Amino acid sequence: MSEASHRRHRIQIALPIRVRGMSSEQKFFDETTETALVSDHEVMTRLSQPVELEAEVHLTSLKTEEAGIYRVIWVNRKARDGRHDVGLELVESEASLWRMEFPPAAGPGEETIARASLVCAQCGGKELSAVPEAEEEFLSDGFVIARPCETCKSTTEWLYAPETPAAEAPTAGAGREGPELRGKGRAPMRVHIKIIRKLYGSSLEEVCETENVSRTGAYFYSSIAYQPGDRVEVILPYRDGDVAIPVPARVVRAAPVKRGSPHGVAIHLEKSEH
Repeated sequence: MSEASHRRHRIQIALPIRVRGMSSEQKFFDETTETALVSDHEVMTRLSQPVELEAEVHLTSLKTEEAGIYRVIWVNRKARDGRHDVGLELVESEASLWRMEFPPAAGPGEETIARASLVCAQCGGKELSAVPEAEEEFLSDGFVIARPCETCKSTTEWLYAPETPAAEAPTAGAGREGPELRGKGRAPMRVHIKIIRKLYGSSLEEVCETENVSRTGAYFYSSIAYQPGDRVEVILPYRDGDVAIPVPARVVRAAPVKRGSPHGVAIHLEKSEH
């Protein structure tokens, strides 16, 4: 599938699905889960079973009862809450699985595509690359994708190198040309955000100011050294004296933008289990 087709608009929606296939341990699995994002040709979901890149799985929509064959285009081998984030691309289906209309793809200059520093698992070569196959919030430690390698002269596994893209995250007003590349739908917005992190039985709190915000996340600067994968709770926007329920979130990037400077922190807002 071409890069252009990868850029079709994806919708954040939880739809019940059934996924069947072979795990990376060569064991058959039959699992009921739900989508995280969908488009007419792509699904992003979470599986309790680790799967291999390029493996094919059978996916059934439990809402429409339509089914199709999908190929694994990326996977996070590091489980989060016992599940692995997985990106799937449609190979074959007899009908639309979702029976829903998808917004048209963004026009030239309107879309923003996640970028990541990737390292070839075979030769160790590195490159900063656009990753249209995944949204920015899925790029974290353990992310693996198949890409052609000019050095190896073959398609190899490329691993996400979290420290590099975080260090290169642009500051507001930096004057970069072109669209902001941290993720879709991000808008420069300075509002207060309260971050609550539980550590060793204690709650650590801080109030920061965002640099940009989207419907699924935010980017801010902090003097605290967060780590990708850290679980926090946030109140966004935060106003002193207001009563608000914190929302669970996960740190997807965290590193000093420059040596000795505050850490640039990107968080992905997650659905509350309450």
